Amino acid sequence: MREILATMLFVFCVACGFCAACGGIHPEGGAIDSDLFGIYTIDDYLIDLDGCDDAADLTPPPATRIVLYGYNQEGSSEICLAGSFCSSVRACRDVAHAALTPLMGYSFVEGDDDGGWTGFAFAGGPSYNGERFGLVQEHMLIRTADGIRAETRTLESLGHPSYENGSCNNADARRTIMGQPCVELLVLEGTFEAGL
Repeated sequence: MREILATMLFVFCVACGFCAACGGIHPEGGAIDSDLFGIYTIDDYLIDLDGCDDAADLTPPPATRIVLYGYNQEGSSEICLAGSFCSSVRACRDVAHAALTPLMGYSFVEGDDDGGWTGFAFAGGPSYNGERFGLVQEHMLIRTADGIRAETRTLESLGHPSYENGSCNNADARRTIMGQPCVELLVLEGTFEAGL
């Protein structure tokens, strides 16, 4: 049962990781200051479904590799650092060179290699009396001695304004998580395997 819940959380994390961020164009179309571009083998996948204090190893991980590449934010010239899950070095390179909007992975929109990269995602729930409820995920990417560490913390969102069509502004969702407790944690650790 724990493995099923962990896989569901994994899919939730990676499928929602782009509600707040980017979509796009090959990294050569713009510049992002990062040396993290490349393909990483996923070594460890840790998860805590009951909070954020005691993550346990999940073996085998739901994915084997992640590729980091840059792409343009939709409607902007800003470049984002994307992370997409893939099954082989060739598949990872295809994803990076196509620079598609990552549908299974991460989107880091702020930061740098030394201090870490951050990104956010909002998993929308129902709208009620002009407010939207749901979960907000905070993603952080950190460089390690031989690779990367990505952490996803899921926080409960307080109600925040929604538009007439029921959609929401992700900035409003982000503001509601200030000081909110972390309810789920997912940690991915990977070792550099190959360049793009």
